Amino acid sequence: MSHFFALSKKAQRLLISYFFYGLANPLVFTFINAYIFRQRVNILNFIIYYFGFFVGIPLMFYINGLLLAKRIKIVILYFLGTILMGISPLIVVFYPHINFFHYFILGFIAGLGTGFHWANRSYFNQKETQSHNRGYFLSLNFSSDTITSVIISFLAGWLIVLGFRYQALMIIGFLFLLICGSLMIGVPYETPKIKKFIINIISPEWWGVRFIQFGNGLVEGITFFFIALLILSKLGNEGALGTLSALMSLISAAGIYIYGRKVRVHHQLPTYLYTVIVGVILSLFLALFFNKLGVTVYVLLDGVVLSFLWLTVGPITMNVIDRQTIQEKGGKYVYIVDAETFLNIGRILSLTICLLLTLFFNQNMALRFSPILLNFLLLVMLLFSFKKLKSWEF
Repeated sequence: MSHFFALSKKAQRLLISYFFYGLANPLVFTFINAYIFRQRVNILNFIIYYFGFFVGIPLMFYINGLLLAKRIKIVILYFLGTILMGISPLIVVFYPHINFFHYFILGFIAGLGTGFHWANRSYFNQKETQSHNRGYFLSLNFSSDTITSVIISFLAGWLIVLGFRYQALMIIGFLFLLICGSLMIGVPYETPKIKKFIINIISPEWWGVRFIQFGNGLVEGITFFFIALLILSKLGNEGALGTLSALMSLISAAGIYIYGRKVRVHHQLPTYLYTVIVGVILSLFLALFFNKLGVTVYVLLDGVVLSFLWLTVGPITMNVIDRQTIQEKGGKYVYIVDAETFLNIGRILSLTICLLLTLFFNQNMALRFSPILLNFLLLVMLLFSFKKLKSWEF
């Protein structure tokens, strides 16, 4: 707890707000996937929904910058984005007849809300942390998210099995998001002065950040729906989804928190490489053993891999932004938008590869081989560029 109280009051308030986001996250993401699956067992529904989602996120980062330039308070924008994020899942569960076009539009709305929320959240994180405490701040946030995910995922899964309605779950998720956004309204944050929306001179170091953001998106893109689809199609009902999601979170929580307390800046890039290698091994295991055992092992460990990818990439990106903007007041936001754009380009390519496997082969082939293709592609890219990345002193 001493580490927590060593953070600024604003950083502490942020983490409390993020706690309620963590409560909502399994409901408005994991279980909205389960609802879509139950409506029509078709991976294309997920791909279309998340195509809209990943298009909406960077677009709203840019629109949010325009609103900040108009001097609209950043805490108000954070609140509005958090609320918008909960509207699309409500429409999905209350609107009875949805086709491919509807899925794209609803995914786009969810992406706008997510972009609105994360554009301002990323700025808060950048503003309230420094290189020496970013690892701890992010690991505490991840640990909090995983612990809440254990409880919410387990309860929600079995409540659905026992007859609880998806509509009620989404309402509860929306209320958590309402609290999350409301907690920041009274915090005295100065709205950043946005002077530009395009990086005029791109340094080699920033190209490195673009590269690893793109790589993370490449691996992460399908995971927004992939775990839920694997569990529901191969292992059982929402009870299994909730139980395995909870176990995955438990496995992640302890390691993440310990890593956050012990990590130093020079550990981040090597840890990223080791995590990518583990991701390749794990996805190869799924491809070779595409049965209940293989799926269970993959589901339990994949969340750990993704968490460590973000625990390393997040501080790397923020540290580079600090160095790039030493002489530029208000210049941080344009780098945040740029990083998010490359992240979502990677996510869209991830969905495209999964879509092509589905169209040219079938859904089972996409589920079995998408992870190994994406993880192996990232590993090859990283191995070819690792020395160069290391020379930029991430």
